[in-house]
Amino acid sequence: MIPFSLGLKGVFFINPTLAFYIKAGPNWIGLKENSDYTYFKNGVFKYTFGATFGAGFLIHVYENFSLDLFSNYIYGRKSYVDKYSNIRIKRYFGGFQFGAGLSFSY
Repeated sequence: MIPFSLGLKGVFFINPTLAFYIKAGPNWIGLKENSDYTYFKNGVFKYTFGATFGAGFLIHVYENFSLDLFSNYIYGRKSYVDKYSNIRIKRYFGGFQFGAGLSFSY
């Protein structure tokens, strides 16, 4: 799954070294689906639009460096008809994403 998001983020400062943020925005998702069935095409790449919602903490650790602890929820749906079997396939793309990042500001 390849998500690309663009949206808005609101930052709320708790103290000089800690900030909480929430974010939301639309996203574009590309997904490659492989199938082992002989009558299906082996490798379908589909695109869809969805949404991303998230929250996290920014922790200022040193002059220009911050640590980002975040959680995102990615949502997307796609419905298409397989051209070989003429079956309508409905797919849900997304789920929760947790992580950490290091940022540098200048």
